[in-house]
Amino acid sequence: MVHRLGENRFMQIRFLSQPFSANQHLGDWVAHLTAVSPPVKELVIVVAWAKRSGLSRVAAHLNSLREAGARLSMIVGIDEGGATKQGLSLAIKLFDQVHVFHDPSSRSLKVRAKT
Repeated sequence: MVHRLGENRFMQIRFLSQPFSANQHLGDWVAHLTAVSPPVKELVIVVAWAKRSGLSRVAAHLNSLREAGARLSMIVGIDEGGATKQGLSLAIKLFDQVHVFHDPSSRSLKVRAKT
């Protein structure tokens, strides 16, 4: 989904589940971002948790984006029990900003349908 923000300014929004196809993963998509034209200026990733094993797979691509001048931000939930201290520490190293989302009612990043 692409949103127009003003003259010559666009924002692309994508929802990617893991794995998002049989042969493609988030790392493939992040790698693709390093080669798009015009270059990515800002990347915001919202995830339910962060683990070192997952972030280390995309670290080189995220570093390439930062070196090319992109600003990287992450919003990460901690309520599902999947976040690790090592994952959060790596997120702080890889991203310009990391926001930790905690909802004491345990509704962290869940979509609920009303019936």
